[in-house]
Amino acid sequence: MSHELEREIQEAVGNAYRIRQRLARGGMSHVFLADDTAHARQVVIKVLDPELATSVNQERFRREIQVAVVLRHPHIVPVAAVGEARAHLFYIMPFVEGESLRSLLARERQLPIDQALGIARDVASALEYASGHNIVHRDIKPDNILIDRDGHALVTDFGIARAIERSADLASVTSTGLTLGTPTYMSPEQAAAESHVDGRSDIYSLACVTYEMLAGEPPFTGATAQAVIARHMQESPRPLRILRPELAPEVQRAIEWALAKAPADRPRSAAIFAAALAPPWVMGRGTPAGSVAARNVHGAGAGARTPGSVRTRRLPRRWLLAALAGAVAVGIASRFLPLGDAGQPRAEERAVPTRIAVTEFEDHSEGGALQHIASGLTVSLVHELAAVPALQVVSRNQLRTLRERGSSLDSIVSQLHIGSLVEGSVQQSNGRLRVFVQLVDPSTHSPLESATIERQIGEVFRLEDDVTHQVASLLRRRIGAEVRVRGSITSTRNARARDLSFRANSEREHALRVTASPEASDLAEGVTRLERADSLLEEAQRADPQWQELALDRGRIALDLALRQAGEPQRQSFERAVSFAERALATAPHTPAALELRGTTRYWEAARLPLADSLFRDRIGRAEADLSEAIALDSSRAAALGTLSLVQVASGAIPAAARTARLALAADSFLDDAATIHQALIDAYLVGGDYDAVALWCARAHADFPARAAFVQCDLTRLAEDPSIAPDRARARRLAAICDSLEPAERARKQGRDYVPLYRQLMVAAVLARAGDRDAARRIALELRRQAAPSAELTADLAYDEAYLRLLLGERAESLRLLAQYLRTRQSMRVLVARHARWRALRGDPAFEALVRPPA
Repeated sequence: MSHELEREIQEAVGNAYRIRQRLARGGMSHVFLADDTAHARQVVIKVLDPELATSVNQERFRREIQVAVVLRHPHIVPVAAVGEARAHLFYIMPFVEGESLRSLLARERQLPIDQALGIARDVASALEYASGHNIVHRDIKPDNILIDRDGHALVTDFGIARAIERSADLASVTSTGLTLGTPTYMSPEQAAAESHVDGRSDIYSLACVTYEMLAGEPPFTGATAQAVIARHMQESPRPLRILRPELAPEVQRAIEWALAKAPADRPRSAAIFAAALAPPWVMGRGTPAGSVAARNVHGAGAGARTPGSVRTRRLPRRWLLAALAGAVAVGIASRFLPLGDAGQPRAEERAVPTRIAVTEFEDHSEGGALQHIASGLTVSLVHELAAVPALQVVSRNQLRTLRERGSSLDSIVSQLHIGSLVEGSVQQSNGRLRVFVQLVDPSTHSPLESATIERQIGEVFRLEDDVTHQVASLLRRRIGAEVRVRGSITSTRNARARDLSFRANSEREHALRVTASPEASDLAEGVTRLERADSLLEEAQRADPQWQELALDRGRIALDLALRQAGEPQRQSFERAVSFAERALATAPHTPAALELRGTTRYWEAARLPLADSLFRDRIGRAEADLSEAIALDSSRAAALGTLSLVQVASGAIPAAARTARLALAADSFLDDAATIHQALIDAYLVGGDYDAVALWCARAHADFPARAAFVQCDLTRLAEDPSIAPDRARARRLAAICDSLEPAERARKQGRDYVPLYRQLMVAAVLARAGDRDAARRIALELRRQAAPSAELTADLAYDEAYLRLLLGERAESLRLLAQYLRTRQSMRVLVARHARWRALRGDPAFEALVRPPA
């Protein structure tokens, strides 16, 4: 039979493919390895089992499988072609060099926890993508998961079960003894042959596979298929931690969640399941903080509603926009982001020599005297190499962030798919600067090429050029491609100006690190260092008045200062930032960097200053215009995209805000403003009522920014508003205390964010109200009114959030009165208030509709 089948298939494919050998038989197919003669690659040809093929309408099968042909994802083996040979149906897929998960498990039985969870997240990424194309796999099992040579998981046979189901006589298929799906991994609803099976069935199957990778055995086994199915329907699996005691309890709970019998009780999406498996699983210093896994433990089925978290006019004084622009860079460590393709590992990100990382140059001088030069050379080299089309340069923030989290260099190389490392050091000898650079193969840690460059101490700008061109030469020999860099890195040939700019950059970086601390004294030190950096740049401008880039550098520092100040100093710093941006635009009217600086400053003016409503609208409109133009001129400006997403939240353009924020993270998930963009995503989904997405991004944001009070506060807000979470009063107080320790009230006031401490207490009051402790909730509200009374701004902010508390207390008339009080001074917030899912209980009420109705 096999020789005859091989001959018939070879005749059908003609000269396009040349069959080499027969591989192991699959559950529903015979598999052959073949050469794709046109593309010089290997493929597999899968021929449907003849008994199954006779039950399939061939034309409809070909039509249905075309749906799967469009799937293009780094964790999916695509269907390349489909055909028929006499009575045989076959389809062709690329050959993946590696092995199946089935063979890996047969050899290892149990996998290391990190490896198992990494494979599960890869598969979840594929399932999430397929779900976006309305495709359910229906047969997720170790046999259909391939592990390539780099250890990445790829799912095969996507769309095949669907094509068979839609083109076959299922009664006839069943009578042959063949099944669509494998009982060991089959969801209860699929086993029951329910008419509608969605992506949650695949999540169940993936949970079974994940269980097996960790336990060394599937969750349910039996002597017959019927016995296995019965156990899926009726029993709970043995707790994983009995078999793997070292497993985190949160992982066990996440898998049990995905193994729920009813689809409605499972994670709504594969992205949510992936997030539940992604460490760390605990938020709030050991407190389960509403991470997706913890939601199941607490009986939660949805995400969070957050009181007032998305009013952008004066809300930024609270947690909505609490993340500071320009804060210490931290980012997303996971290779998987659930919404769109942001953060997903792309095929071109696999380790190749052209994917390069530049490590921080080391200062080998006495007393660290050359640290500013070492840092400046690193920045310049990354900037220049990133502009070379032949190269993919890993951002400096990515490396620094992962280093700060304690990741080893080997781990970073693997995670970021780095194919070449550039290392360097700086030292001083006899009045000369000496820079040593080398190219390293990260897989073997062996140096490939090296060079030493020397210049007089006063020739820093020439040293920059020399280092860049020397590294380009090393890379040309390494990758065999043209690596053309600019003739000069900077627009100055003044050695003193360049040295001063290096020193200013060093001061600014130190300041941003210091101001990440919760201590008010550290904030003061950071402000002092930023002022010193500006003084150094001012001196550099005097040394070289023609060096235009310095105006933008000073503008960025002015914005950094404004976001760390309050009162009149803050206002003056905002004005200086705008002034520097406009100075640059006067010389070159369409400079993307200058437009981005001015637009970003205008946004934060609206967010932080006590502006009249008309001025607020003016700042938001100007910010949107500048940022949109900057992006139109240079679509790669991730920070501009991130700030634009905040502007869109403020304008009530919620779907657009979510899309823009995801684009920003896709462009650079490690950019300086990543925390702010995470906040924009959370706020956008809160307004839209997508609580699963809220839960996911809160958990992710806290995992990436554990020292940010905003992302613990996010969980406090969820506890206050999500009806599916039990109103745990002790936990609410604990979360508020954690927030206060991460961002003390004194520090918040020094940054012009006086309302933040009041907001946290009001959220505690909301939890008390939900728990039935109405008197205590009212007492807190009255005390907060007393504290806010001296300030019209604080009183207005408090009115909005207290309106929600009064709604929880059943005081509808008072809730509407407070909303009216708020909107009298915040008219521009009407659109946002009307769209916020928080006010669903008031929609349809004539008084509420009148409040949020736009003016005629």
